[in-house]
Amino acid sequence: WEQEQAALSIEAQSLPLAALLTGLEMEEAVVAPASEATLAAARNRLGRDLPEELLALYRLSNGLPALSLGPVEHIAPAGPALQPRLSTTDPMLSILYLWSPHTEQSLEIPARALENWWWIGTDEDGQTQLYYQPDPAGAIEGIRLVVDYTEGGTGYRDLRGYLETSWVDQRQLARQRQHIELAQQAAQERLASADVTELLVQAEQAQQVDGWTARVLLWLFSDADSEDIAGVSAAALESAQSRLGPLPADLQQIYAHTDGLPLLGLGQLADIGRLQARASGYERGLPDRLLAQLQGCDSCRWQEPLPEAGALTAQLGNCLDLSPAIPAEYGPMDLPTVLWCDQQTTHPGWYDVGEGQHFANATEALRARVAQLQAIRASY
Repeated sequence: WEQEQAALSIEAQSLPLAALLTGLEMEEAVVAPASEATLAAARNRLGRDLPEELLALYRLSNGLPALSLGPVEHIAPAGPALQPRLSTTDPMLSILYLWSPHTEQSLEIPARALENWWWIGTDEDGQTQLYYQPDPAGAIEGIRLVVDYTEGGTGYRDLRGYLETSWVDQRQLARQRQHIELAQQAAQERLASADVTELLVQAEQAQQVDGWTARVLLWLFSDADSEDIAGVSAAALESAQSRLGPLPADLQQIYAHTDGLPLLGLGQLADIGRLQARASGYERGLPDRLLAQLQGCDSCRWQEPLPEAGALTAQLGNCLDLSPAIPAEYGPMDLPTVLWCDQQTTHPGWYDVGEGQHFANATEALRARVAQLQAIRASY
C-alpha cells in the first residue's frame, strides 16, 4: 500500500494541472472556467492578486464541488466562517487539530491564526470548510490550505498538494475496489454450491477481521454480537408463521441458527412484520424515499414502467419487513433495511434496500454478503 501510494504520488506530481483535474473522476459535471472579468472582479474585491495556483485552477474550472472548493466569486475573508470557533473557549473548537500528509505530523493550530486567511469553499452540507493562505510567507508549519471537518481536519502545503493527494486517494480507492470486485467474483464461485448452514459458518469466520464489522450500525441496539445470539426454537418459528404466514425454508434456517443477522440487515424474529404494519416507524415520506432508493437497483426486475411511489409502496406493503426494530428514543429509522416479498406479490424476491440490490432469496443474499466479506478480508 505504501509503495503504491509513493509511486502514485510521484505520478501525480508529474501531471499538468488539466490532467490532474481530469483524473479526479468527480461525479459532478465539469464546471466551466471563470472568465477573466470574473477573476478581475475577485482581485478587486479581495484587494490583492490571486495566487498563480488559484488563477490556473479557476481558468480551467470555476470551483471543484466534489472537493468542497467553491467558485472564485465566493472567496471571502476567513473570519465569518471561523466565527463558531472564534467565539468559544472550548479547546475542541477554538483549536484546529490537523493531520498533514506532507509532513506526516499532527498539528494543533489556533483558529485565530487563520483569521487573515481566505475562505474558499464548503461542502453542500456546510460541514466542511476550506481555508487558504494566499501569501506563502503566511504559511503555518508549511501549511497553506486547511480542510476543516470541525472535529478534525487536514493541512496541505498548498492547493496543488490538496489536488495531488485527492488524486492519489482516488486512484488507490479505485484500485482497491477493483481488487475487491475480482476477489468477490472468485468468492462467489467458491461458494456457489454452499448451503445456508455452510454460508453461516463462513460468515462468522469472515467477520472476525480486525477493523471490519459487517453492518455493525444495524446492530447498535442489540446487547450481543451476531455469533452470540442463539437461534430461535421450532415453537417460536411456528408461532411466527401463524402470525405472518409461511416463511421461506432458508429464512427459517437462518433464524434457527441466529435470531437476527446484522450481515443481512435482518432483525429478530419477534420484531419482523408486514411493511404496511411497520411503516409508521419510519420517517414520513417513506413512499418517495423508498422509490428513490429502489430505482437505483440495477438487479431489481421491475415491471415496466416502475409505478409511482404510492403505488409501489402499496404493492410492497404486504411484503415482510425484516429490519431490526429500533427503540422509539432512537427513531424513526430512515428506511427499511430488508424486504422479503413472496411469489404472490407483484415484485417477489429479497430486497436489500440499503445496498439497492435484489436477490431471488435469502440464500443468494447471504452468499453475496459472505463473498463480499471474504473479498474485503483478502484485500487487507
